[in-house]
Amino acid sequence: MSKIQNWLADCVFGIRLRFVWSAHRIVIIILVLVVPGGLMATFRASTRQQVLSLGKPAMTQEEAAILRENEEVVSYWLDAADRILATAFTEVQNFGGIPDGAAVRSNSVKWLGRFLREEAGPYVTGRRVRMSIHRATTDTLDALHFQYEFGGKTLEVLETVNFVLVRFDGQEILSFTENEKQRAITERSGQILNVIGTYLGSDLNDTEYRWTFQFPFSIKEGTRFSTNPKANPELMWSWAERLDGGIRNGKLFFLGFKVTEATSGRHFIPNGQHWFDGKCWDPISNIPVKRP
Repeated sequence: MSKIQNWLADCVFGIRLRFVWSAHRIVIIILVLVVPGGLMATFRASTRQQVLSLGKPAMTQEEAAILRENEEVVSYWLDAADRILATAFTEVQNFGGIPDGAAVRSNSVKWLGRFLREEAGPYVTGRRVRMSIHRATTDTLDALHFQYEFGGKTLEVLETVNFVLVRFDGQEILSFTENEKQRAITERSGQILNVIGTYLGSDLNDTEYRWTFQFPFSIKEGTRFSTNPKANPELMWSWAERLDGGIRNGKLFFLGFKVTEATSGRHFIPNGQHWFDGKCWDPISNIPVKRP
């Protein structure tokens, strides 16, 4: 009986040993296959986040300086718009009270027709538009101001001889997720702006353009974005080469620059303080190439 008992004991011990060894093998397999996979997944996620945070390859100091200079130009014109919007406007029914009214209206119709979709502009027949003007002061520019309803929003269009600013309440968009914000802004820009069209290229032929915003990772109050950050708004060949947007003072805005193609070989910036009296159209040779 003792031999049988010893044999049974050995069998039981062997089974236990094999079970323990099998269990250990399972644990080892899990450690080998699963844990490194988890570590690799964590590594990949970390690496992916670093790539996303970096976005594009690091730019040179020269490229960074160009972008800063271009953003300073945009800031200058946005600040100019803020100064105008902070002052009083005079409501008018037409352009009769403006010294060079016919030319101002013609210029406005042309440029708003370029930037805005036909159905989204203030000159649509039958549209109820509140129109007002601001006459230049020592630190502001002559400006037209339009307010009207379009697409369920109250649009404001501020126009000088240098730029067109369109804005409306952006608080709703700020409550969206980041992806939803980008989609909403893209959708609204497509409803209001001529995001696809043609312009006179440097070869003097019609050239197609498409405005697509380059969004940052996060959009909030104070955020700005552009279709072409590398283009200097004051030195680019054409108005179609760059359009800007952003959230400023709780409003979503789109900013276009009234840059005429320099087919004469000369590039100048009209003096925005003399739009209404027509002096901004004095001979180009008499107008300095600088901000008014």
